[in-house]
Amino acid sequence: MNVEPDVDRAVAEASEPTPKRVSQMTFPELVTFATALGNKIDTLWHRIIYIHVGMIAVVIFLANAPGDHIVARIAVFGFYTFNVIITFINLNEAYGGLVAAIADIRRFEARGASGAVQAWLTARDYGNNTRLRAAVLFVFWLIVAYLIVVPLASNPDMALHERIQTFLGISPPRR
Repeated sequence: MNVEPDVDRAVAEASEPTPKRVSQMTFPELVTFATALGNKIDTLWHRIIYIHVGMIAVVIFLANAPGDHIVARIAVFGFYTFNVIITFINLNEAYGGLVAAIADIRRFEARGASGAVQAWLTARDYGNNTRLRAAVLFVFWLIVAYLIVVPLASNPDMALHERIQTFLGISPPRR
């Protein structure tokens, strides 16, 4: 059995420029896929909204509770940060899939297929949505960080370095 022609063919195919990818999905499948991705994006965005509603409840509780609750504040903020990051990663991947699906739908338009739904879908540009939502999330994250963390270091009777030491759990030197 001669294996070399197969190896030579594989090397030749690997050295050729990559052909333009052609979707194997039909137009209805692409529309269904794009719709499913849009639903996933909406679900993930609602999850982020619910996380922030929960954080508002925690901030209200901690504002009315006696004591600093240092460990609780740090644990809640860590959990919040983790959930926002993971949800944003999933949101970014879903937007990547949606951009790819729309690009494939545009190829159908180039082949002569057209219609009102296709025109509407191809007019959408989801390229900036990820950056916009990242900016919104970052602003909300800063607000939540301010509301959760700053009260730990804001005792007006203490000097700034004493507040920082208290926040870090280091007892200030006795006078």
